[in-house]
Amino acid sequence: MLETIQKNWYKTSFRRNLVDMHIDDWNEAFLSKFDPQAYYDCLKAGRIKSPMLYLQSHVGLCNWPTASGKMHAGFRGENKMRRLVDLCHDGGMDVVGYYSLIYNNWAYKQHPEWRMRHADGSDSRSRGMPGFMQGGRYGLVCPNNHDYRRFVFVQLAELLEAYPIEGIFLDMTFWPQLCYCDLCTKRFREETGHDIPTRVDWADPVMQLFQQKREAWLTEFARVVSAELNRLQPNLTIEHQLSTIQQHWKFGVVEGICDASDYAGGDLYGGHQQEAFTCKLYYELSKNQPFEYMTSRCDPGLFDHTTTKSADSLRLHNLLTAAHHGAMLFIDAIDPVGTLNPKVYEAIGKVFGESMPYEKYMVGKMVADTAIYFSLNSKMNILANPDEDDCSNPQLDSAIGAAIALSTHRFLHTVIPSSHPERIQDKKVVILCEAAFLTDEEIEGFEAYVTGGGNLLITGNTAPALAKRLLGIEIQGITDEVITYIAPTPSGLALFGDQYTADYPLAVQNVQLKAENPRGNTVLATITLPWTNPTNKSV
Repeated sequence: MLETIQKNWYKTSFRRNLVDMHIDDWNEAFLSKFDPQAYYDCLKAGRIKSPMLYLQSHVGLCNWPTASGKMHAGFRGENKMRRLVDLCHDGGMDVVGYYSLIYNNWAYKQHPEWRMRHADGSDSRSRGMPGFMQGGRYGLVCPNNHDYRRFVFVQLAELLEAYPIEGIFLDMTFWPQLCYCDLCTKRFREETGHDIPTRVDWADPVMQLFQQKREAWLTEFARVVSAELNRLQPNLTIEHQLSTIQQHWKFGVVEGICDASDYAGGDLYGGHQQEAFTCKLYYELSKNQPFEYMTSRCDPGLFDHTTTKSADSLRLHNLLTAAHHGAMLFIDAIDPVGTLNPKVYEAIGKVFGESMPYEKYMVGKMVADTAIYFSLNSKMNILANPDEDDCSNPQLDSAIGAAIALSTHRFLHTVIPSSHPERIQDKKVVILCEAAFLTDEEIEGFEAYVTGGGNLLITGNTAPALAKRLLGIEIQGITDEVITYIAPTPSGLALFGDQYTADYPLAVQNVQLKAENPRGNTVLATITLPWTNPTNKSV
């Protein structure tokens, strides 16, 4: 059957599904009622073309007869998952297998030497850190550990031997934390001559270097795993989790993860505005089309797995992805005993049924006059206190705000990642928000764009070297005041309508950049400060 696997199955697949199954087996009831036929019947009712099936999960238990790990107790005996795979294939579906990297409770427990470590030597579970991404519920193992890598290779070989699948989704290919394990510490010292910094200070060149190394190491891990899968099954389609590429710096995800994937995809739960932004980014990042957008059918997310979104919300998720030429994947969550709610799949089937007639038109080229430029190296708050564990992402917040404004005024736009800077050249307008770290090559590219007649809008703490290069402006830092005002000059008065003047300026609930203008460029507005600093409680 492996010989019949088609590498390009995904090109005609726009209706996809995943059932979340991070279920342990400490209770014998867990997954005891898993029924392959009932599961398949739900997929069929949902008009699913390509189901993603859990063959392993964050708990680290395998859903196949494994020699390298531990099989989930609920799957011992009859090979229920193989039965489900065969049912899907017989029904004309493409099957993608799910495998979790880095998040693995079984490996964490069995091999303490594989664990990620914080600077104080603690690990993800012993510290009791709350939160899904932080790993409090799950054991985190380090991708720099070569013994762990060999374990992954053995498990994937077993998985592919057990199941004839078309593709595989490798979840959690990111750094959930800064890792100070012996291997990471040793590797950083050997490669740089420095110790790993314990304060996140973005003015520190060693911290910047550590972040670059984290990104390079993660990319290396993704590539070696993909290379091993390609060696084992050349026709297998590979997808690494990409939801974190737009999120904060700590995850360490850059374009190299895309290079290790046949197409871009990932799961996000921030609503329809986030989806519209992410679809544009995935479209530009993906090596092949369609990209894949995943979100839950649960409202608001998987933690509320018995509550389903309205038909209109499901419909909007599906059509937003379709409008960007992407494949929609709805995520469900299994009941701990292993059952699914058929009513959910009736609702999904109706939604997918509405878009099916348009699928033949959905692989095309998106057109946009305007672009938001997203710097993959600027996903941090450079103004954050180094003593705080800050994961805010001003660039993403500003970029999504710009996207909402463009959508509101019906401007066709896209989101161009810094991995493809050449794509800005044919755009009429490019918006650059909070891009703190730009390379010399990027700055030269923006200069060429502007010189060639392009219109560039720069906002926030974007690399000062760019404003200096283009306009000669000298950035002097930010205001101490966190409430400020924008006052129009005579040259800019017409842009502010008839409500705002120098006497009645526009209020800004934030700091502003201070700059000098030695070239005498036209200034449309200046900063007005309040009589007192709002943070000074003694005044």
